[in-house]
Amino acid sequence: ALLASFVLIYNLFAEKIEGVVLNKVNSKLKTGISVADIEFSVFANFPYASVTFSDIFIQDSNSDTLLFSKNSIIKLNVISLISGDYSVKNMEVQKGEINVKYDEKGIPNFNILKDTTKTDSDLNLDRILFTDCKLRYTDKLNDYLIKSNIENVLLSYSNNEGDHIITLEGDLFMNNLIISEDEEYKEEEARLPSSIVA
Repeated sequence: ALLASFVLIYNLFAEKIEGVVLNKVNSKLKTGISVADIEFSVFANFPYASVTFSDIFIQDSNSDTLLFSKNSIIKLNVISLISGDYSVKNMEVQKGEINVKYDEKGIPNFNILKDTTKTDSDLNLDRILFTDCKLRYTDKLNDYLIKSNIENVLLSYSNNEGDHIITLEGDLFMNNLIISEDEEYKEEEARLPSSIVA
């Protein structure tokens, strides 16, 4: 009976759910997003239903690349779907590349989320799990560059009175650290602290 219910959900709601979730993500962002393919499944991430975006590209606030990912997965509660509740609380980005930048004035490129309101509280993009990704962190104001591999990191984003804060918790391995043109450390792999605030 449970299997039959899942098959029924897929047959009746798959296309609608894919469209609703993509629209929710678009409505949350100030910048552009493109996706090669969208696939809804009730089995791939059981016990959650899920929507998988393939080859997703998100622009930063300067129309450059902020995020590219081979697979990004949004998980949904199966029981809630039956009642028409498409609330999104879990998102995972797999095999991606993240480019975080601060310009010469210290202005970040990741101010891409619209202000949260009560009407969009059913979509949470403020906490995202990254697995098997690469991070490039550039700070032109302080003149340094960090290149890291991400194994399993939870990213939290907050905007506190104009201060844009990214917090990373998990396993980060630093491959390159460049501080100005005179100081460069290559192929130095080191585990970074579990929490980093930028």
